[in-house]
Amino acid sequence: MTGIIAEAIATGVGLFGSQFIAQTVLGSGNTGIMGYVANGIAGGLLAGAASMVRATKHLAPYIVVGTALEIIYRIIVDNSLLGQYSSQLGMGDYMASNWVTPQRLPNALHNAQVQIPAGWGGAAPAVMQSAAAPAGAAGMGWAGGEHSYY
Repeated sequence: MTGIIAEAIATGVGLFGSQFIAQTVLGSGNTGIMGYVANGIAGGLLAGAASMVRATKHLAPYIVVGTALEIIYRIIVDNSLLGQYSSQLGMGDYMASNWVTPQRLPNALHNAQVQIPAGWGGAAPAVMQSAAAPAGAAGMGWAGGEHSYY
């Protein structure tokens, strides 16, 4: 069973690794024939690196299979109605993620503000101070004549 898992992982390395390397090297030029060739070269480099290590030598053909699957997938997406339809849905982008820190929504149901937790790179988020409640209204949930739910 571990052999099958290793072969599946090697296929995934060929599929995703060739895509990632081609996008990283070419950037916005990763389109058309040049993109397909870049995927092939990246997959060949990954398979060559795997074949140089004795423990992973037998996995090099699976990396080539993953790379071939990536190229076939790109050709289908780039040249068929399936690709045109899915691109309207926001799928099929060849961009690698550029988020450098984990992102989270503090209140996803009511707020689309993305916060970076304090201490995770960059300055701590600014804290907005609310206006003080009018005299005699403390503890009743009223602040400045508007009802506060917090």
